[in-house]
Amino acid sequence: MASCSTVSVSQKDSSRTIANNRGNIVTRSDLSNKSTSQLLSIGMPQDQCLEDFNKCLNRVDKGILNKNNKEHLALLAELHLAKAKSIAESEKCVQRITRPPIDPYYANAPKTEEQYADFLLYLRECNTAYRDNLLSAIKYSYAYLFYAQLNPSTATQLNIKNKPNKLSSNLDIQTQDVYEAASDALLKQLYANKDYTQQADKVTSFINPQLVSDSQSSKTNELDDANGVKYGDQIKVLNFTFPPIEQDKYLANTRAAKKEGEPSTSSGNDDEAFTDFESSIKQGVTTSIDLYLPNEPEYLQNTETHNKSIDALYASHDLSFSGLNSISEREGVGISYVTLFDERLDTSVKGLITSDNKKLNSENPLDRIHLTGNLLLTSLVIPHGTTLEEVLDSNCYDINLYNPHHTESVDILGKPYYLAANFSASYGMWLAENRLDNVGYFNLLSKQQSLVLPQLFMLEPYDPNKRIIIMLHGLASSPATWISITNDIASDDELRDNYQVWQIFYPTNIPILENRYRIQELIESAYKINDPNSQHIASQNSVLIGHSMGAVIGRMLVSNENLQDNFHRLSQEQSSLRLSKLVNNELDRENVLNRLQLKQLKSVDTAVFISAPFRGTDFADRWFTQLLRRVVHLPLGFIQTITGNLASIASEGELASNPLGALYFQNGASQLSDKSSFMKLTADLQIADDVTYHSIIANRDSDIYNGFMRLKLTTAPSTSLSDKTAPDVLTAGVSKLPSFVEEDSEESAAENSSDTATSSENSAGQDAANKIKEATTDIAQSVTPALSDGIVPYASSHLEGAASETIIKGGHSIQDTPEAVLTLRKILHQHLKQHPIETERK
Repeated sequence: MASCSTVSVSQKDSSRTIANNRGNIVTRSDLSNKSTSQLLSIGMPQDQCLEDFNKCLNRVDKGILNKNNKEHLALLAELHLAKAKSIAESEKCVQRITRPPIDPYYANAPKTEEQYADFLLYLRECNTAYRDNLLSAIKYSYAYLFYAQLNPSTATQLNIKNKPNKLSSNLDIQTQDVYEAASDALLKQLYANKDYTQQADKVTSFINPQLVSDSQSSKTNELDDANGVKYGDQIKVLNFTFPPIEQDKYLANTRAAKKEGEPSTSSGNDDEAFTDFESSIKQGVTTSIDLYLPNEPEYLQNTETHNKSIDALYASHDLSFSGLNSISEREGVGISYVTLFDERLDTSVKGLITSDNKKLNSENPLDRIHLTGNLLLTSLVIPHGTTLEEVLDSNCYDINLYNPHHTESVDILGKPYYLAANFSASYGMWLAENRLDNVGYFNLLSKQQSLVLPQLFMLEPYDPNKRIIIMLHGLASSPATWISITNDIASDDELRDNYQVWQIFYPTNIPILENRYRIQELIESAYKINDPNSQHIASQNSVLIGHSMGAVIGRMLVSNENLQDNFHRLSQEQSSLRLSKLVNNELDRENVLNRLQLKQLKSVDTAVFISAPFRGTDFADRWFTQLLRRVVHLPLGFIQTITGNLASIASEGELASNPLGALYFQNGASQLSDKSSFMKLTADLQIADDVTYHSIIANRDSDIYNGFMRLKLTTAPSTSLSDKTAPDVLTAGVSKLPSFVEEDSEESAAENSSDTATSSENSAGQDAANKIKEATTDIAQSVTPALSDGIVPYASSHLEGAASETIIKGGHSIQDTPEAVLTLRKILHQHLKQHPIETERK
């Protein structure tokens, strides 16, 4: 009876069953169920296998009848990753290198030459064993994942047997996890030792990287480089060569002494004792790893310093973002990373206060054009070889780092595969670091301002084959106002593949005329530095989106009007004629009248204005807003630059109250008043004929909005994108009220016509339709002026000639509402259909 076994059955929770069946060494400390079963069948439990690893591998090879089949490769891949993890988790190995010493004095006590040689040998063996097992895990998992291409004859035989097809198995998913985990660990180890000049101190892997000499010549934004390397192609920039330990002359004596059994010269402390990792080290093998980067300026600019300027490297799967409405990801092969540069611009409140701001406020616009301070990368580790035997015998590897914005798919062994990416990681990291939502208020209220001139942020490396979206925020705001639409663009495959986003960050207390001039100068400089000859797709058919004050500035950026006549008319007002003449003379002498000659951005052909106070708002004159305006100051530097000798003639307050002086000495918030000189100057500004523009307007009164719905003066927001190339009406709110009225009347007339058989009945139906038309028109005309978002009335936002006018239920800050975001996406999709990029690319 002792030899009998009892089998029992119990019910398990389904979620726990799935976790057990799909888990492996990547997600837990134990091997997968399948690998555990295979080890038990050869008499080697997991702990025993990892302790005597070479013996375990030999038993695995002997115990499996069909060597190098897919299951065998998957088992070896997981075993090698498990061994690497056990080395990494060893208290006497990798953790010892990175852990801060408990007692700095004793931990850093100087060692004798022999002790130091012992120590170096120990660390070298430890790290070499760790790296070798990672590479083996990569090799075997890669062979499993691409088995059909590497071993086509076997794959063909399997197909001939006409076996039923399988969906992706648990083993497929587990082995892909092993490949990605091992690749991630390898790249992080190489990155941790990127500064080869410090190897004597860091002693973690003894890398000797060599920079390829021609990488400098490939820095260009031209589509085809003169040296034959195309923009975006992979270029080898580094080589990591790891020779066998026995060839290290510096450590030769220590190794020889250790092998002959001579006593160690270490201190005798247990922490100093060696752990033998030689069984996990490939003897007599030189490993070579080549690192490739895309031929793009932003990715190659740091290779001369061996990436010293990269401050941190994060795998996207290690990051979690709150505050984003969604995470934009592309599933595929490889591991997605985000880098942080140590010299990245810090525009947080703390960063602005502590920085010297020389470049932030430089008169040279090029100093104020920035990347967000990080780059997206997708890493793919490929063993050399095109057959199964070549891959398994190879000790050479390529690490290809791609720009996922530019590279959607890669070719592996003759077949295309999507490249993995997390497009929200870079944007989310930038927002989290800079806390831009607080900076807008700080910059508005602080007199000792750190930010006086506008900044331009490119949210991804410049792409010559993508059109540009320019975003301008509103009063007391920042680029953080565009989180929802920016993230939704990244989540929309078609928009992400065809548009790149530039966001403007500007001080909203600066007079609007000055801000317009500086912003236009900045944008034009950004186009010129990236495309001097205006040949790229990126330089054509750009879209400008502005909210509130940003929309007011945006309208000026797409206008060709000369405001000088209106300017001089204001200066002739009798109430302050003397001071106006003095101001006018000073402004002429300071050569600022060129701010009044508007000239449209040639690259922009479409504009979207959201909650725009084009004719001002009385909200700016209410008592609590006036109180706020009193603490909104012009920056001292700006006042000193503009006023010059005027300071001796009149006070800042007198200048601001003068109709002419107010254009330059009234803060931006005050100029949004419907009584301001700025509004008198620009209220009827005309947009250039070749620019298509759209309006998105908010209505805070839900009763009016619901009344429109019942009268069919508006439609409910649509949840799908239109397939029409250029619809006259966007159905995400009230659009072109007269158009809805006419359409409803025509529909009523058509229905009445079809329901009647006689001409008199038709006439009666037509009379009814006309009465409905008159009534609804009266309702629209009488109610529309009462529409307001709580700050800006409809009459101030409305523009004649707009391609679409969409009214959405909500307050002034509607730019981040789902309805507004959907409307913007529709406009962008329509714009893309009107200006297809694929044709131009070909």
